[in-house]
Amino acid sequence: MRHRMIALVGISIMIVLVSLGSWAAPRVATAAEPSATGIELVKTVGLDPAQCAETSEITVTPGTMVTYCFEVTNNTGSALNRHSLADTHLGTVFTSLEMSVPPQQSRFVTVTSVITETTTNSAVWSAWTPGSPGIFTDADSATVTVIDAPAIAFTKTVGLDPAVCATTDEIAVGPNTPVTYCYEVTNTGQVTLNLHDLVDSELGVLLDGFVFALAPQESVFITDTVLITQTTVNTATWTAYNQGPTDVVEETDSATVTVTDVPAIAFTKTVGLDPAICATTDEITVGPNTPVTYCYEVTNTGQVTLNLHDLVDSELGVLLDGFVFALAPQESVFITDTVLITETTINTATWTAYNQGPTDVVEETDSATVTVVPPSIAFTKTVGLDPTVCATTDEITVGPNTPVTYCFEVTNTGLTTLNLHDLVDSELGVLLDGFVFALAPQESVF
Repeated sequence: MRHRMIALVGISIMIVLVSLGSWAAPRVATAAEPSATGIELVKTVGLDPAQCAETSEITVTPGTMVTYCFEVTNNTGSALNRHSLADTHLGTVFTSLEMSVPPQQSRFVTVTSVITETTTNSAVWSAWTPGSPGIFTDADSATVTVIDAPAIAFTKTVGLDPAVCATTDEIAVGPNTPVTYCYEVTNTGQVTLNLHDLVDSELGVLLDGFVFALAPQESVFITDTVLITQTTVNTATWTAYNQGPTDVVEETDSATVTVTDVPAIAFTKTVGLDPAICATTDEITVGPNTPVTYCYEVTNTGQVTLNLHDLVDSELGVLLDGFVFALAPQESVFITDTVLITETTINTATWTAYNQGPTDVVEETDSATVTVVPPSIAFTKTVGLDPTVCATTDEITVGPNTPVTYCFEVTNTGLTTLNLHDLVDSELGVLLDGFVFALAPQESVF
């Protein structure tokens, strides 16, 4: 047996040359006597590229590779040495091919082709011998019926944004990070799929008989956000089908979340009046020249001990520079600084924690506001006849030589205690001059 591989117009063709006595052909001419009836072509189609099929009709799904077999039998009385083969679907397979086919013997060629739609194609084989009269031809056809088939494409991705599907199936995060898995399925077949199951190896059943009409070439997705505490590789399987169940198709895909040790801190800056404790607020209102205490507190929220620390305040300057303190994961530390505030102040502080190198560098900022209110008083002057009480009016009518009582009342409406007081009346002269009295905020005296 001799084999010859040739490639014509992008089609792989194997021509097998055999003698009748050494090969059991799928179909062999059986005429006992030489005749001049010409040639006979039998065209079949099947799925096995290694052999000739025995049928001229098959049914497949779109995108299936089929093998056409063209078998010619020489029913003439002499050898035929030149051959041409043309097909309505495959085009010209070969022209003037040199191949000897003795009388009453057969030869065949196979051609593979991907079929996407129902196809009935006819072939014409021509055979002759140069120098001899006559060209012998015969034709035959085969049919491949393409039926609608269900199919899906499925992708699973993972990311940090719960509002969109990520484009990758691998990410690295710190412990206790919320990640969003996206499961997207596309109907790549020709059948609408109405029922859906989705099972994740770690998250369990996400869909079970979910009703959704997924038409051909359409896509749909769902997301699930979960907290990841350790490295996780999970595989999901999407099964789409119709009632029965029929048209069942499934695909799997996986995603990987790698959890790594990462440095992280939380930082708060507060301000208050008590220098012995950290305040709980970052805003206060005071009078001028009030001492306030800023508290700077940092917590190691990561998984790495942080040994070096810088702290810079936008108003107070550098408070720490390479300060050595082993701040272990989940531990906190604070420092305070008491300063005299003379005007409204908003200052921002930045705490940087790191290790030698520097490595594991993390920083956070926070701010505090001290609003300074200037001192203020409210003052009323009334006049009446009763020397034991302050009158409620600032106008009276009396006769000559009538004793009247003036009342001078002051209220501290500010936030600063006022300790010295002057009082001058345009008619009565100086009534107080540097009088010492601690008038606290919101208190009154007369």
